[in-house]
Amino acid sequence: MALIEGSLLIVLLVTMMNFMRDSNYEALVKRAQTTATLFATTTKDAVLSYDLASLETFTDEMLKNPDLVYARVLSAEGDVFAESGDISHLKEPFLADTEVSLVDDDVFDVIVDIEEGGEVYGQVEIGIHIASINQAINQVYTWGMTLASVEMLLVALFSFLLGDISPAS
Repeated sequence: MALIEGSLLIVLLVTMMNFMRDSNYEALVKRAQTTATLFATTTKDAVLSYDLASLETFTDEMLKNPDLVYARVLSAEGDVFAESGDISHLKEPFLADTEVSLVDDDVFDVIVDIEEGGEVYGQVEIGIHIASINQAINQVYTWGMTLASVEMLLVALFSFLLGDISPAS
């Protein structure tokens, strides 16, 4: 009985933990895309008019968002109009991430085009730090496994106690 319960408990825990991880990662991707799209919309007029002072202000303001590591505005040719944030990430070549589970540097990188009338005038790049979300997921895994272990111990203890009780003659 205990083995059956333990197996089912493990299946339940793994399924729920994977669902939680996947839903959190999906929400992070949506947040990153939305943030980058709003940043592109905000910077569009300044890019079209080459207003570099406004672009610097916009990139500095973007970094007030929690977990944002860097923000960059590029021309259509790839020239940097403005950038702000962690210098080590800004110096690295940009590689857009498609899945949070594939991120190897704790920063989810997103790029969005700045378009007007179907023509691309530039791009924005942002990086969102994902260590806090991974830490929360790992903490839930730890709590889940701890609770499952305690539950299995209690089941074993009560099974032993109930099985050891002999009927009175």
